[in-house]
Amino acid sequence: MVKSKTKKIINYPVNYYPCQVIINGKLFIKLEISQYYKSKLGRSTVSDEIIRKLIKRLNSKRIKISENGYYNFEPLYIGYRAYNLVWDYEEEKFTTALLIIDCYREKKFDKK
Repeated sequence: MVKSKTKKIINYPVNYYPCQVIINGKLFIKLEISQYYKSKLGRSTVSDEIIRKLIKRLNSKRIKISENGYYNFEPLYIGYRAYNLVWDYEEEKFTTALLIIDCYREKKFDKK
């Protein structure tokens, strides 16, 4: 297990992990997971480890930015549970960090 560093950004701590994923043709080698999701009720099935597993399912995908100015993708599955992942990254050419803003369950998409 990789030990994470913690630092405050936008009033929520962020845990850092290595990763290797290509989204929208960009290679990301750093994963920054905002702990914002922990401030919301009903997210007991969400953890940094779950988020790291969900990120792997985005590899080689092309995803458009949503109306709220962030990227999101749903449903992403772990077992029968469906999740929505919200993230962003700097549009700079040499950006290698993927910032996870939020993650939550989407029970309406759960597999039966």
